Amino acid sequence: MLLSALENSLRQLRTDSVDICYFHTPDYKVRLEESLAAMEEAVRAGMVRYAATSKNWLLHHTTADCLVLGASSAAQLEANLAAMEEGRLSEEALRAAETVWQTLRGPAPKYNR
Repeated sequence: MLLSALENSLRQLRTDSVDICYFHTPDYKVRLEESLAAMEEAVRAGMVRYAATSKNWLLHHTTADCLVLGASSAAQLEANLAAMEEGRLSEEALRAAETVWQTLRGPAPKYNR
């Protein structure tokens, strides 16, 4: 599914590749290994230059041991560090965010959580 969604996006953008492709909204029905293999295939095929995932996705949907923060400015790095200090969102906040996302998401492809 990821590859066909990416191919459709590239066709609509009238390009053969994108610089970055994010895992933003995971799909619980797809195994993580399947999503990662599809992303690896997209990178190897030259459709995606860099694969990435949002820090919030990692913090709230995985059991990551560590997280590498990046930033394009000192202010963004400070904001990222402050967000890390706040800790995990509550289950109630996650459910509310998911409800809003389902309303606004449009044709975004689903990924693995």
